[in-house]
Amino acid sequence: MAVQRGASGKAAHGAAKGGVIDFACYMCRHVAGSQVNIRINCVCPSLMQTPMNANRPAEVRALVETSLMGAIGEPVEVTAGIVFLLSD
Repeated sequence: MAVQRGASGKAAHGAAKGGVIDFACYMCRHVAGSQVNIRINCVCPSLMQTPMNANRPAEVRALVETSLMGAIGEPVEVTAGIVFLLSD
């Protein structure tokens, strides 16, 4: 969300996440059409239920209210997607 919406006070976070996305796009173009058999994936989860977020309930609540899903994600949800992307 910080990358796409430009969240206030989150410039470094948004820049870092945007850099990861841009790097993945670059790598896709770099290996496209080459002889290497590499898949490029980029996983950038949004707000997750983590110990760091447990200490800021008001901020998390405000972010949840503006999120498209209207909920905070669970790490296991992202893990399942990553396992799928890593599988053959």
